[in-house]
Amino acid sequence: MSQTFHQPPGPSAPPAGPLDVRVLRHPTESSRFALALVATATGTALVLVVVLGALSIAEQAAYVVGLVALLVVFWITLQIWRVRLLADAIRVDEATLPDLDRIVQDVRGRLGFDRRVDIFVVDKIGRVVRGETRTTMTTTYFGVRVVLVEAGLVGDLRNLEDRQRCTFLMATIIGALKARHSQWSAVLEVLHSLKLTVLVAPLVTPWLRATVYTGDRLAYACTGDLDVSLKAAYQSLVGSSVASDLHATGLVGQAISVRRNPILRLAQLLRSAPHVPNRYLELLGFAEAYQVGAYAQFRHGLAAHTSDLDQVVARHSRRRDHVGLVPVAFTLSAGLVVAGLVGAVALADTLDEGTTPQAVPTTPPVTTLPPTTPTFTPADALLAYVPATLQAGCSGTDPADYAVSAVASFQCTSGEEPVLTYVGFSSTEELHEEFQSYGTGSYDNDCGNGIDGSVPWTGTDGLEQGLLMCVSTEDGANVVWTDDDDGVLGFASASTMAPSDLVTWWDDVVRP
Repeated sequence: MSQTFHQPPGPSAPPAGPLDVRVLRHPTESSRFALALVATATGTALVLVVVLGALSIAEQAAYVVGLVALLVVFWITLQIWRVRLLADAIRVDEATLPDLDRIVQDVRGRLGFDRRVDIFVVDKIGRVVRGETRTTMTTTYFGVRVVLVEAGLVGDLRNLEDRQRCTFLMATIIGALKARHSQWSAVLEVLHSLKLTVLVAPLVTPWLRATVYTGDRLAYACTGDLDVSLKAAYQSLVGSSVASDLHATGLVGQAISVRRNPILRLAQLLRSAPHVPNRYLELLGFAEAYQVGAYAQFRHGLAAHTSDLDQVVARHSRRRDHVGLVPVAFTLSAGLVVAGLVGAVALADTLDEGTTPQAVPTTPPVTTLPPTTPTFTPADALLAYVPATLQAGCSGTDPADYAVSAVASFQCTSGEEPVLTYVGFSSTEELHEEFQSYGTGSYDNDCGNGIDGSVPWTGTDGLEQGLLMCVSTEDGANVVWTDDDDGVLGFASASTMAPSDLVTWWDDVVRP
């Protein structure tokens, strides 16, 4: 939307009626505000998700309470600082500086600014704010607005020209405050107070600079005089003592150089206030559209740079206001912040679920018993001595049938014949006596293969294990052997096999 203006009265009679602030706003203010609002909402949503989302619900509540407490402390500190200014500066009111107070009240009335603002005049701002080099300073925080102005900028209010310049100065300050406290910008001002705009500062500062341009426009409209407005700009740039000696031609050339310098344009990205030369050019561009003949008269007095200045002014006149973007940006920003809140709560719920102790079924304590040595009976030892292929056919018998020192006995078969008998002894001496009794009786001890009587036998490991002999009776052939290491007396009996065949079978199947 292009801007059209009602022409103000001439310079000799500054307009006294209320101004239409909406029409006088800088044309880029709406679009820059929309960008700043969406960017800040995006940063806020990310902070909510990343910072609050990493906390539990209880920690989130504590975080919010701590943040509110910190803001309250800062607000109280600012109130104390404002009270302290009463001892270090002069507060502008009807009793202290009546002429300046009339100018302030006139500007407030014409701009429709009814919010409280405390204006203090001090010799040097650096005396009350350490390290501050500006000649004016504005502080706003949750309804607290404090403006510091150096006395040199106020001038002699008995002089008409100084009074007009002071009107411009007060109007540009209050006009910027007016621009930043519209219906929509109050939301961004709150986010800015919470320092949530820091993350996206390059996207927020363009709006702040646009409000400064709006303040300059409103100030020009209040004075109705381009020459007075430009001299006020000179005063802001070089101070009161040098401002009268400053030549417009040189300043225009420097301002155009500043505007075209990419380094300076980049440096301005993080500044909340534009470079003074840029404000100077913006004011000239506004004058060309707002007051017929004012720009032409100024241009006529330039000795150079007129064509370059015409290009800058023409570019300003082509700007359009995009006020319709503001409600769209507000809706989008509200959605982003709500999404950030929902995401933070959802992540916090997940965190709570992950950290809440789950009920674990209790199991009775396991009683660990000391290790016990397995009981290995003589019968177990004797059965283990039997070849594994024959153990399944073994059955226990009474060892007392053989000898007093016999401790276990088994009879084993792998079919009908041969039949094996194993007897375990606890005494090696009785083992040998029992073995010898078979050789001293009326039994035939010839095995039929060259073995007659008892002979030593060796195990599969090649070591001598005991004695072996054949015993033939009317019931059949028997092979009897001893195993001294294991204390075993063994019998292999068959009614249908020759002694030599039985010895061969024993050698193949039974020999340990």
